[in-house]
Amino acid sequence: MNDRQDGKYLETALQEAFSKVKHSLFQWRRLYDSFSAQGKALPAQPADFFVCCAGTPYHIEAKTTKDSRLKMFTQYGLMKRWDSVGVTGLVVVHFYTPDRLFVVPVRELPQQPSWVMRPEWEIRNIQEFITMILEGSVWSYQK
Repeated sequence: MNDRQDGKYLETALQEAFSKVKHSLFQWRRLYDSFSAQGKALPAQPADFFVCCAGTPYHIEAKTTKDSRLKMFTQYGLMKRWDSVGVTGLVVVHFYTPDRLFVVPVRELPQQPSWVMRPEWEIRNIQEFITMILEGSVWSYQK
């Protein structure tokens, strides 16, 4: 990964990886926020990306931090609400000191100021995350 502190490198890496997926049942869209829209007024978005694979929808938020914990983020409430109606909320977190990557289901994050990552949420790289989505092995809404 990169050690840029603005976090946009993770969004860019996810966007590049999603754009390379060649699968007939995979679709994705970047959900731009007001900051990314270069001054144009946009409503709050629940996440950075909307992804759907084989009928399973996901909101994916990218976060980067030097800290050892994921701190509360502005999209948390919207992601939780969408997750409760069937759009699985996932947070991809890159801790750049040390270099570790996690995929966290938002439903596993109770309302609190920050969270410690569980070992089962750690992944090797973004390609592993995409493989999990394509294989349906990422945490998804259970009816």
